[in-house]
Amino acid sequence: AALRGLVYTPVPHLTEPGQALNPSFTITVNDQFASVTDTTTSVLATAVEDPILISGVIPLEYASDQSGGAQPFKTIALSDPDNTQFTATATLSDTSIASFGHSFNATISPAGVYSTSGSLSTVQTALQNLIIYASPLDVPTGQTATATVTMSISDHISNTASATSTVVIVASGTADAA
Repeated sequence: AALRGLVYTPVPHLTEPGQALNPSFTITVNDQFASVTDTTTSVLATAVEDPILISGVIPLEYASDQSGGAQPFKTIALSDPDNTQFTATATLSDTSIASFGHSFNATISPAGVYSTSGSLSTVQTALQNLIIYASPLDVPTGQTATATVTMSISDHISNTASATSTVVIVASGTADAA
């Protein structure tokens, strides 16, 4: 009866999702007169894929067209217990009014796509340091233009998660008529 209650619990995230563990057991039963050993007992445990969780994205940021940048992911928190490599990309809806600045271990393609890869903590730090610079607007003081930044992160296995933030760029007046 005790053997029927035996439960095997694998160590979480011991292997990558989709990979299997196949531990074997040696079971010996002794009734005080003789022992019987079984070495053919095994369990097949396949690791499952966990979702990537994103929190802390600033949904709306304001920036001046003369002095500043926005950091919509400065408080981002990423979570995924799978021990794997990650790639994050970010794109802007309008590169004529905003652009990405180089930051922590990232590249920016000629088309304006920001990209960073590495461990989850490396990617999170890169996103937290991502700066979006506003371009001078050719509109009167106080008027605005809007750019949306969309970030996507992949775990190179099967999960992708995304987040979006809006950057409102406020004209500071250099384009006012004389």
